[in-house]
Amino acid sequence: MSISTGIQHRRSSGQVLLLGLMLVALITTIVGTGALQTISSTQTTKQTEEARRAANIARGALEAGINDEEIDPGTFFSNVNPDASTQSIVNKTPTNQYVHSDVVQKDGQLLFYLTDFNTSTNTFGSEYYDGGIQVFFGTEGSCPELELLAIGPDNQVIDRKYSGALPGCSGSLNHPDAIAVENASAEPLTWDGNITTFSGKLSLTVNSAQEVRLLVIRPFFGSTKVGFVGVGNDLMSQGREISSTVRTIDGAQRTETVYQAYPQIPLSLFATVL
Repeated sequence: MSISTGIQHRRSSGQVLLLGLMLVALITTIVGTGALQTISSTQTTKQTEEARRAANIARGALEAGINDEEIDPGTFFSNVNPDASTQSIVNKTPTNQYVHSDVVQKDGQLLFYLTDFNTSTNTFGSEYYDGGIQVFFGTEGSCPELELLAIGPDNQVIDRKYSGALPGCSGSLNHPDAIAVENASAEPLTWDGNITTFSGKLSLTVNSAQEVRLLVIRPFFGSTKVGFVGVGNDLMSQGREISSTVRTIDGAQRTETVYQAYPQIPLSLFATVL
């Protein structure tokens, strides 16, 4: 074998060895990456399952709260930390602003609570709102007018008022003692993160000596959302929050909360209105 031939042979052998090492490294990398992806995928799947389990348990525990029971979910569900909890009765923090979540339909009604209400016994409290109230309405592009009924402790109408026409509307009730409607288009109300713009507002004064339990809003000639602002004092709570927090043993945590408004009871059960 010549010197040049030997050099070429060694070069060829070195190249083969280098290619072999590169191939081994490539295979090792592929296998390692695949294993890493498998481990990561398994962990993600487990975390997703744990989060789903925590959510399902929290939602299940809410039922107890709706039934006015405060429970420890760990007592009823497996794989839950003992400090998990369901808080069944948490009044909505008193505020000077409230917007009813649904549209009040034409010729329908909305009960607004001016005293505390016990959902367990369905009884009213003895503390009554005292101060000014601004009633906002006019949201659906129509021209509703309002009848406002104050319901006292004997479940009878103790006061009845009517609104005038909204700005830009001609008016239909034309009641001689109608409350003038102010333009409210520049005063949007925010409730639970939602902004609602109204076209008009009424200004009322409620005296606690009247012992008004409920303010009943009845829109005529059109449907509308209704908002309230307390002037001088916070408004009474209009419902309660029920919250359940679950932490699984594996570390997943989930809180489920539902807002339960006080009942919209048919007015005929409270008062004779005619």
